[in-house]
Amino acid sequence: MTYWPFFPGKGTRMTKMYSDLLKDEFDLTLITTHRNNTGTKTILVEYDKNVKVVRIPYVHFKKSGFFWRGLSIMSFSFACILAIRYVKRGSIIYTCGPPEIPYFAISAELIKFLRSAKQLGLVTDMIPDVAYDIGLVKSMNIRKVITRFCKWAYSRTDHILTTTKSLCDHLTKYYGVSGSKISIIGTPVDVNEFRTKPISDPDALRLERERERFIILYSGSFGKMYDFDPILQAALKLQKINENIFFIIRGDGEQKTSISNGMQRLGLKNAILLGPVPDTDQIISFINVSAVCLELIRDSLSIDMTHPSKIFEYWACCKPVICTTQGETATLIKQCNGGIAVPPRDPDALVDAILYLFHNRDVLISMGKNGRDMVVKEFSYESVRQKLIRLVQKMASGPEHP
Repeated sequence: MTYWPFFPGKGTRMTKMYSDLLKDEFDLTLITTHRNNTGTKTILVEYDKNVKVVRIPYVHFKKSGFFWRGLSIMSFSFACILAIRYVKRGSIIYTCGPPEIPYFAISAELIKFLRSAKQLGLVTDMIPDVAYDIGLVKSMNIRKVITRFCKWAYSRTDHILTTTKSLCDHLTKYYGVSGSKISIIGTPVDVNEFRTKPISDPDALRLERERERFIILYSGSFGKMYDFDPILQAALKLQKINENIFFIIRGDGEQKTSISNGMQRLGLKNAILLGPVPDTDQIISFINVSAVCLELIRDSLSIDMTHPSKIFEYWACCKPVICTTQGETATLIKQCNGGIAVPPRDPDALVDAILYLFHNRDVLISMGKNGRDMVVKEFSYESVRQKLIRLVQKMASGPEHP
């Protein structure tokens, strides 16, 4: 299993997530980077119980922006070849985490050839479509080259896992991937860890005790696939009409400076900007101190094809979700009645949704419970684990694709 630990979470939850699902059933080797990007030039082998962890050196470009992050991912994907002696013949190479299949295409092909292996790839975001939607690649000639490469990369993957039907349909329609090579698997959540429980983080506890507040939380990446302007505008409107509603925006990413500047420019006194927390217990504390959790998806057809992983953690802690979306996540919210989906770029709709839940606590509690019930039934570790195990066993059983 290969994974590049993204900031701010550094991949700790993602690697734990999939290793927990697979470690008891298979001989699992995790290929990842050195802790904290120490820059060491040696390969380090560790053991986490029965999981072999191979930490490899790579070049981490510290400049901000998608271009430099993309170079860092490419550096890691090629560095995975350094770990080839730890890949047994006939292995299944599971490329998972935020980097999508195209980043691993060349290195995975080489490892597959040298080790008679197969590749199982996870697609949680539609690359390169998201980059096109948010304007990262404007040249049509460059787009054509990237799209052709991505078509080749997806076609060379032995089997693909997606998290939504929209992603599956898009891979089939626009990238020519056979439907028989795609499986839809949910985003797994450790519902025993993410749940309603006493708050342990001192910062979250301080916010809870400061006064009786109705806390709205955004927790996670400040990447460009999220739009923070509507929530800042909503906070400004609510500041004038309800002093008991308070916003916590915590995380890290490319938009951190613009969020901070926007809060200062608007003079927001009902919002606080906090940095990332690397510990899962701290993340859960911030979720549990909140009344409502936010997901701020940018207005993008490609981004709307996905389910952001954090909403399942919110629901697992019995928190209703307000999400700016008209896509897959809106459908999921409606199906489970676990929150409110509002149109992107509409701060008035955000204000209305927040005030509705503020004044209807019975609905708020019911939505949170509905969300957890749905997650326990369909997205718990055990539910997703069984699907994943059956797929890997089928891939390993013979030369034919599942």
